[in-house]
Amino acid sequence: MERYLGETAALARAVSSINTAIEAKKTQVASVTSEIATLERSITSVEPTVTEINAILASFGFTSFRLATAGDRGSFYKLVRHEGTDALKTLSEGEKSFITFLYFYHLIRGSVSSSGMSADRVIVFDDPVSRLDSDVLFIVSSLIKRVLEDACAGNSLVKQVFVLTHNIYFHKEVTYDAKRKQDLRAHKTFWIVRKQRTIGGFEVDTPDDAAAAPGVIMPDAIA
Repeated sequence: MERYLGETAALARAVSSINTAIEAKKTQVASVTSEIATLERSITSVEPTVTEINAILASFGFTSFRLATAGDRGSFYKLVRHEGTDALKTLSEGEKSFITFLYFYHLIRGSVSSSGMSADRVIVFDDPVSRLDSDVLFIVSSLIKRVLEDACAGNSLVKQVFVLTHNIYFHKEVTYDAKRKQDLRAHKTFWIVRKQRTIGGFEVDTPDDAAAAPGVIMPDAIA
């Protein structure tokens, strides 16, 4: 009995020592994680975002405005016209919507936090072409199609994409698929939302039917 009690006490001490070591390691991990986040914030620059968005604008021949760094340490953005003047007070509603979309487009390809770069995501584009002219509508459509293509190919963190719109021209542009023959490809489905009186409902349609139908159109591309 004494031997048993002695062994039990020794095991209890060992377990207690292990638990103490585990808690110490957890504290160390939390401390190091916090330090990493602090260092990342201190060295993070907006320059990569500025460069990428400006490259997108240049690739489409868009010259109405561009991004530039601002602030003492270059940690903020500003919008400038092609001649270098500040665009803040002269932006149209369409331009404001466009730059918001461009930032969102850049954001979904990276991380929403300084230390989280591997989270899968589901993206919803809710009528992103409101107040946009035809040239910008084409750019937005092209960029969304890139997101769809990357998601379908498994080349991004985006795993599913929903595109909602009531703009028939945007719908035709963003859903055009040169690889589609007569039938839908497996990763795509289309819905139309119709409301009669106070009751709404979903209907599954082909792309051609959806493009020809009035009302709110909801194409959804599923990776």
